[in-house]
Amino acid sequence: MHAIILGAGIQGVCTALALRHKGIRVTLIEQEPRVMAQASLRNEGKVHLGFVYAKDDSGKTPALMLEASLKFAPLIERWLGRRLPWGEIRSNPFVYAVLADSMLGSDSLLESYQRLQERYLALIAGPALHYFGQRPERLWRLPDARQGAFARSLHQVRELIPTVEIALDLVQFRSWMERALAQQKAIDLRVGHAVEGVARTHRGFEVAGRKTDGSGWLATGDIVVNSLWANRLWLDQSFLGTIPRRKWVYRLKYRLLGRHPEALDPLPSMTFVVGPFGDIYPDTGGGRKRSGDHALTKTLKTMLAQTPLIKNLDNPQYMEIVLNGKASLAERFAEIDIAQVRKALAEAQNVTQKFPKRMAEVFKIPHLPKRLLETPSKKASTP
Repeated sequence: MHAIILGAGIQGVCTALALRHKGIRVTLIEQEPRVMAQASLRNEGKVHLGFVYAKDDSGKTPALMLEASLKFAPLIERWLGRRLPWGEIRSNPFVYAVLADSMLGSDSLLESYQRLQERYLALIAGPALHYFGQRPERLWRLPDARQGAFARSLHQVRELIPTVEIALDLVQFRSWMERALAQQKAIDLRVGHAVEGVARTHRGFEVAGRKTDGSGWLATGDIVVNSLWANRLWLDQSFLGTIPRRKWVYRLKYRLLGRHPEALDPLPSMTFVVGPFGDIYPDTGGGRKRSGDHALTKTLKTMLAQTPLIKNLDNPQYMEIVLNGKASLAERFAEIDIAQVRKALAEAQNVTQKFPKRMAEVFKIPHLPKRLLETPSKKASTP
């Protein structure tokens, strides 16, 4: 059996390792110079235990995230054939700050977190699962009196809830995965290979595309696993005849990189709940990065170059779908109601401007980092 995997993000890399573990030969295709170079690298790296999904009344999403987070590290270790030093790439545990304008009150949040705790105890009863080398008795705890008083002094914060949730240093994690791929002779990793089409044959599948230097390439296999991000649905529908039963949503997310002094490394990672607030994650892995106008411009150019429209201007099948019967992009764009676009942009701007206003009082507190550092970390009684 020979599998061709399209895309070497975290999904594609894990699929390659899992199939190889079962004895299947793999060809792994990636258009970037390295694996896990885009969405898999450019995020906060948090491995969710389910806390941020407390508003899901069914409880299905938190339960799914919890179970997946406990299985992830054991699976990686199984595929790599060894125990991994997770402590080297774990962040400080996340503290959940419940804001005054949270979509859920403290009581509702704590009820949801307690259900997670009960589910966790049932899952962790066996020896196989762990959370990146840890098997804590509790996923979260109530703040003690001093922490509660400190939270109330922040004005915009109702509670500070310490958890065991962590993020991973994704640069280091990618290095582990790259070494694992390099050690697998039966995994043929082809970077700098863009996918342009897939065809079914009487023997399986053929996948074709172009290399970075403009030359063509062809791969054949028994099965194809589509792990792409860009063009994923288009490729499924156009070449594989696969149409998802549910609607898909592509989320555009931003992260802000800043440089903080080493003295602030002990700061807890923080998540503000529940609403459009986000996370703060101190990067203590030696990678305190900064971003500026030059870096931002370069990033925007890279992002635009990777959009499906720009990448497929010379692809007649893709453009036929985009043009929708029009002779040119100009005619297609002429159909767009610019007034509606401006209205949507204005509404989006109003929404995004709410975040800094809500958080302004928190960030104005004198000596906030010092006060957070002085917050005791001793265990409190649990419900």
